[in-house]
Amino acid sequence: MKRIIPTDWQTQVKIFEEFGCTFRRQKGDHLIYHHSRAKRAVVIPKYEEIGVAIIKSNMRTVGMSREEYLLRLHHLAERIGKSQANMDIMTRLIKII
Repeated sequence: MKRIIPTDWQTQVKIFEEFGCTFRRQKGDHLIYHHSRAKRAVVIPKYEEIGVAIIKSNMRTVGMSREEYLLRLHHLAERIGKSQANMDIMTRLIKII
């Protein structure tokens, strides 16, 4: 089974928006998202590297499985690869694929 690795906040925003989360507001360096199935807000901090514990907590909040998360991460890596943008993220994502 592939493991979840820390990523930057922009990657998390793209993954959770693709899953159906909508931006509600921002408080300081924290982005607050809403999902129709979530009982509480999804909080994405604007960190250079978001830890696995935060990622997993947000996944549980919206009901996203590990497989769904990794699939969305893989699709994001493909889109980045096609545009040749942000090679640092691409390098990190390839390690888990």
